[in-house]
Formats: sequence, C-alpha cells, structure tokens
Amino acid sequence: MKLEVRVWGMDSTGKPFSQVARTVEISGNGARLEGVTCLQQAGEVIGVQHGNQKARFRILWIGENGTAEQGQIGIGCLESGKCIWWQALQDAGDDVGQGPEILSPDAASTIGPPPAATGGAPQAERRRYPRYQCSGKVLLTKEGTEISTSAKLTDIGLGGCYAETFTPLALHTPVEFVIQADELEIRGRGMVRTAHPSVGNGIGFTQMTAEYWQRLNQLIARVTSPIAREVPVKAVHTAQADIPLTLEALLRLLEKKEVLTRDEFLTELMSIQTEMGR
Repeated sequence: MKLEVRVWGMDSTGKPFSQVARTVEISGNGARLEGVTCLQQAGEVIGVQHGNQKARFRILWIGENGTAEQGQIGIGCLESGKCIWWQALQDAGDDVGQGPEILSPDAASTIGPPPAATGGAPQAERRRYPRYQCSGKVLLTKEGTEISTSAKLTDIGLGGCYAETFTPLALHTPVEFVIQADELEIRGRGMVRTAHPSVGNGIGFTQMTAEYWQRLNQLIARVTSPIAREVPVKAVHTAQADIPLTLEALLRLLEKKEVLTRDEFLTELMSIQTEMGR
C-alpha cells in the first residue's frame, strides 16, 4: 500500500530532519519506506506520522547504494500494539467489501532486511517477537481440506502461537486457524513451524485481515497488562474479599487512561487500598 508519511529524527550528521516519504509496503508492526536518504545507520529511532497518527519506529535496515533497495529503509514500531495506518487498512477493506489481508511480522519482508543484506548467515534466534502464556482454544484446518484438529492454546505472540494436541500436524502444513481466547475470536492462515509428537504444534501466522490483526494486538495487550501479569505482594494489604473490588477500581481507571506505567499502577493501587481501608 502506497501511503504518504512524515518522517523526522536525527540524520547521519547529528542534525534534526523532517521530510515526506512514502510507504512501499506495510505490515501490522512495520513498513518499508522510500525517499529517505539522510540516514546511514540501522538501529536509530525515528518518528513517523500518517494522517493524525504517529509513533516511534526503529530503523531495522537501510538499502545499500547501487541496489534495488537504495533509498529505502525498513522500520519496526517500538510501541506495542500500535498501528498508525489502521484507518488506511480499514478504508481499503471498505472498498473491497472485506478487510485487507496483511502479513504477520514473522512472515513479512517489509520489516526484515533485504535479501542482499542477509548474506545467508544463520540466525541465532528466528522468532522475532516474544510469546506470552495464554489460555484458550485453537481449531486448525489443513488448507484445501475439511480435516480439523482441536487444540489447547498455551502461548501466543504477534508472530504465532503454540497449540497442544495429541495429534499434531506435520511440519510445514499450511493451515487455517481459529483462536478463541479472552472472549476474542481470531481467524487467519498459518504454517506449522514445529511439530512435537503427542505434544503439539507451533504455528506461525502468515496472513489475517486487518480486523483480526487488531484483535490479536488486543489479546496480547490483555495478557501482558500489569494486572494480568501480577499484583505485587508488597502492595497488597487488603483482605482477600476486597481484591475483586481493587481490580475493578483499577480497571475503571485503565478504561479512562488506557495506559499506566508500573509506578503509576503501584501508586494507584496503594491509593485505592487506603480509601477502601477507611
């Protein structure tokens, strides 16, 4: 998708810059841009804005001079779950009657280095995004057939999930999946990346619509939220019967503010507990 964006940051000489660029390709968490020529080093952080949405991105690679990628850069979003071109994806979906399909980060070439930059070197860690524990169900259907396997969801990430089953599918089997977790349903296409006999399959996501991609980000945000991960023991002084009330109060606060830092979370928790103790 070709989109006009504004890019700003510090150039290779250490001077601030701001310029207009264009996307060549986009994915849920990154993009390939063209028209950015003042940057020479990967790893730098830049700002990118499309419409009224903006976010911080890290430069993952820079196209070499004399190659097809000259003047292009690959970027990955540093703000988990944020996609500044959701509206463009939604508009494209309205035009064709359904949400456009986008590649998952593990499958998309848009945010990885160009083929010429890899040099065929082996990768120490192939998984680009971490997995998180998550309880739910997965229905796997071999593409082109009606053969389905029901499995238990044990972990999930932006790039894939793990499905526990006594009858795992063969390695490299293309599948259609339906994930049900935390009252969310996520559908898409994937590929069996690992197969452990009598244990389960690791599934790599390959395609899903923008709507389901957004649901995936929502699910990961839920399972990685401070409240879902832990309530620090030192911060909890209320009786067990009061814990649901404490969490309910914090959830109301999160609905208003959307994001809390760890310090803000602890401060608000102590404040609520103090009020409940009066």
